[in-house]
Amino acid sequence: MKLNAELNAARAQCAEKESEIKSLQGKLGAQPDAYKNKVVRSANQVITVA
Repeated sequence: MKLNAELNAARAQCAEKESEIKSLQGKLGAQPDAYKNKVVRSANQVITVA
């Protein structure tokens, strides 16, 4: 159960970051892909660890 809670927290963080990315995309133009990939990679690491 603890792992499920951690996984859900990681998913929530990831969703939060994705909405952040979307809001930044308008400001940054085409640049956010690298940032998004970094966030997705770190989120996947968190999920893998969980």
